[in-house]
Amino acid sequence: MTVNNGNAATDIQKLHQNLSEWLNRVGGVIENAGTRIPQNQAEYQVFQRDIRKATEQVENLELTTSIVAPMKAGKSTILNAIAGQDLLPNRAAAMTTIPTEIVFDGNLAEPQLILDPEFISIFEETIKQLNRKIQTIGQKEAEHRISDFPHLQNLLQRIQKPNQIAFAKETKGRQKIRQILTDINDLIRLCNWIVPRFNPLSRLSKIPRIEAPFVPVESNGNQENTNRYLGKLVLVDTPGPNEAMEEKTEINLYEIVTWQLRRSLAVLVVLDFTSLKTEAAEKIKQEVRQISEYIGKNNLYILVNKIDQRKEGDPMTSERIQELVESEFGVPMSGNIQCFFEISARQAFCAINFLQEYQKHDSGTSLSEMNQSIVRSLAQEVLGIDWEEDLEEATPNFLYKKAKKLWSKSGFQPFLKGVVDVLIAKAAPKSMNSANNLVRNRLQEISDFCNLKLSTQKSNVEQVKKTLYDLQSNQELSQASRDILEELKSQKLQSVRQQLECIREELVYRYQGDILKQEIKQYLLTSNVQLDTHYFSSKQAAEIEAARAERCLQSYQEEVLQTIVQEFDNNLQYNLDRYIHPQLQAISAKIQEAQASIHFYLGVNLYWQPPELYLGSIFEDSPSLVENLEPRISIWGFLHNLFSSPFQYLFEIPKVDKVYTLKLKNINSFRENIENAINSLFDRMSYYVDETLPNSFQEYADKVNGVLQSYIDSLENSIYSKSKSKEELETIEQNLEFLLQETEQYLKEAEVFRCQIEEFL
Repeated sequence: MTVNNGNAATDIQKLHQNLSEWLNRVGGVIENAGTRIPQNQAEYQVFQRDIRKATEQVENLELTTSIVAPMKAGKSTILNAIAGQDLLPNRAAAMTTIPTEIVFDGNLAEPQLILDPEFISIFEETIKQLNRKIQTIGQKEAEHRISDFPHLQNLLQRIQKPNQIAFAKETKGRQKIRQILTDINDLIRLCNWIVPRFNPLSRLSKIPRIEAPFVPVESNGNQENTNRYLGKLVLVDTPGPNEAMEEKTEINLYEIVTWQLRRSLAVLVVLDFTSLKTEAAEKIKQEVRQISEYIGKNNLYILVNKIDQRKEGDPMTSERIQELVESEFGVPMSGNIQCFFEISARQAFCAINFLQEYQKHDSGTSLSEMNQSIVRSLAQEVLGIDWEEDLEEATPNFLYKKAKKLWSKSGFQPFLKGVVDVLIAKAAPKSMNSANNLVRNRLQEISDFCNLKLSTQKSNVEQVKKTLYDLQSNQELSQASRDILEELKSQKLQSVRQQLECIREELVYRYQGDILKQEIKQYLLTSNVQLDTHYFSSKQAAEIEAARAERCLQSYQEEVLQTIVQEFDNNLQYNLDRYIHPQLQAISAKIQEAQASIHFYLGVNLYWQPPELYLGSIFEDSPSLVENLEPRISIWGFLHNLFSSPFQYLFEIPKVDKVYTLKLKNINSFRENIENAINSLFDRMSYYVDETLPNSFQEYADKVNGVLQSYIDSLENSIYSKSKSKEELETIEQNLEFLLQETEQYLKEAEVFRCQIEEFL
């Protein structure tokens, strides 16, 4: 994944470091500006807050990538090798059922697991649902349902005892984290067998987050300085195609995995060298093609694990695997970026574990004083068939050298460096560009102020008064804004309200009872849900089919909600372009007129940028389904809350003789939920049109008026300053010239940064 031109990633890191240092220096300049120009101190304090925020945005960069793999391809071992410790749970049976975010931070000393309160509440409810079902069906039947899964038997016993399973917002310590993650994943599996119609995944909007230490290691096995890595590496552990399915039941992860993939800068696909032609590999091929639709083929990276299993003369050479990947997965193997790596995660984990253990001890430490599990694992890997005998004669320094060689042989360091480099190349330029633009605008405002003040200081009073007269005549802008706003409220926005009402009525009619029922039946039919005519030998089998039907209806609900939102949103966007944006342009033109007057009378060019237009959010005070994505996503959090129990009561399982069948019951509750969603969305849209939009318009106009007023205040202060003593005027002029000179220098540097950043965008 490293760019072939050699030093691109290094150049970005240097640029990032230089920009961070520069932003901190600019903060000092703004602080001095408040001291030199006391009357502007409050305004400059706001500038300082903006610059601190921009600096934090650059320094706390998160480099997010998702990692997907078939079961037992070594995904957990890879993540454990990056963490340098046995952090994630793994076993022979499928493990991962829920995406987990791992944030690698070089400043951390020990890992910690963070769970959102909503997440905790959902899994506490999961345990309650399981216990209710166990009481209904009996202990023996519950044990029978999971008889093929021994690892779930112990959990079944624990959930029935008070306080055996407890979730906290923060959990520290490797062993505790592993146990909690195991419990979370197995609770989901237990639900699918004991109470399949309750699916905690469908209720989740947040996923577990692990913050773990990150100690990068060079190819020669020496620890690197973590400060050379900008930002934090974030890997999202997502379930693989055969982890999300267990024989007779499937776990619906589509939505939650999809939004994790969309927020990733890249996706790592792990393949098992020993099973490149298996059914699991075929499934992941299909998954890779789906992923490429979300993020693009150029953002996919292939990681072939267990390469230590390749024997001499094996036909599966590196070249052959690359050809296979390109033909089967559609991932281009040629280009400027390396997107294919061969590694042995097991070797890497053994090596990094020992290297970190070695660093904890003094030079005189014997092997017997070190962690024996770590020592023996490495010895078994590097000492060959007689490893136990050879270990008796080995020294810590001898095994240290072996561990360094093993680390190099694992291929892990080039892969890890490649991942970090490509993520930096994707994320850092955008973050830096945003911060640089904000700071440049603030510096320009200070420069404009200094230029205007200095010009008025040097001009005669009559010129300043003429300029002031022109600007004050433009103060009609405030009244004009109010007039425009009143016209918008009384006429144009009322027209928008009427259009929204028509859309609401059309949508309610579209989802009437009979029409909706036929549409649902057709949707289930195309999804191969077995209704009415199919008979099940056990109630459990019928419940599993009911759970699948409910998940199909969940997908149907998503499509319905998307249609509702799209209908309203299209109309709203049309009216914004028609009524709002032209008026904003007319208001902004008044500042250009004021600047023209200042230039005409005082010979000063001012560089004003129109303020950013923020028209508010329809769902600003609603819970967000996905954090850190575009605001429109929060619509789903709002609408999903209207479907508190959307599906559990839509199906019934009547017994006919000795068999069971699945029937669709009265769908009135589902129809009412849809109508509630339509009406609630209409109410939100109406409030937005009546309140939020006019307030946002007024806020924009106030910002423009504020700029004009600052020009007027500056001119009036200059006229007042003419009465000051010569010494006072000289001091003011010196402060302004010093600040202007300093600001202009930083503006030139900001322009240099802009050009450098654009090379990477």
